[in-house]
Formats: sequence, structure tokens, C-alpha cells
Amino acid sequence: MSGPAGGTLTQPNYAQVSIMCVTKPIPELAQQNTLNPYRERKFSRLTQLRTGHAFIGQYYRRFVPTEAVDCSCGDPIETRLHILQECPLYEEWQHLLNNDENQFSLAEILGTDDGATRVTSFLEASGAYEKKPRNETVVEQDEYDDPQ
Repeated sequence: MSGPAGGTLTQPNYAQVSIMCVTKPIPELAQQNTLNPYRERKFSRLTQLRTGHAFIGQYYRRFVPTEAVDCSCGDPIETRLHILQECPLYEEWQHLLNNDENQFSLAEILGTDDGATRVTSFLEASGAYEKKPRNETVVEQDEYDDPQ
């Protein structure tokens, strides 16, 4: 096969390329001696928020119909926007999502580096997007009941 300036083009050997890609270390990863679970957890929660694949009612309604979809605050459906803007359970931390003009923009927090920093601060402070056990009714044993 002829190439530019009369040189020849050769077909790449894909098996060699694949092995090289697997065995050649990526510089950024080669410098890390250990994984940081705290950083991974933050990244995971940010990714869940951005993609909508999270421990929230909006996700459960579509993918896990056995899970409750309501919010612990009483709202009938727990959505991303509900958590970020409306839910009284997170009201204390929702200001962390606002920009310098004290405005909230979903597109900004999901699509910019500054927004990612703000939303990460919100997630860390509030505990939002963590799997939480649902409140269940606890039936206490009567003191006169036989414990067996």
C-alpha cells in the first residue's frame, strides 16, 4: 500500500496494540499507590447525581419498582430537582449550590467544573445521594409478652 511521499502504509497489528494498551501503565494511575475510597465515594455520588442513576425515587420508579419512590419529607416522588432545590430535609445546605449571583442553575452545576465543585460540597455536607434505610414501623414487645 502506498502512503504519502511514496512511503508505505502498514496495517496495524491489533493484537499487539491491545496488549500494549493493557500492559502500558497510564501515567496518572501509575503515580497512585493506593485507591482513595473517600474520593471514589464523592466521585460516585456526583456521577449518580449527573446521570440520574441514584438511590432516589425517580430512579426506583423506573428501575427498582419494589423500592419506595416517595421522599422522607413526605413529597410523593423524590427527584433530583426536589433534593437540590425543594426538599426541606436539605434546605440547610441548598445554598451551597448557588453561584456567585446567588442563583441556582441545574445546567451549571451539572455541566461546569465550578458547578461540580459546588455540588460536591453540597453532597459532602448534606449526605444527599447516599443509600438510607427507610423508616420502618417498629413494633415494640409488650413487657408482659413471653420473650420466646
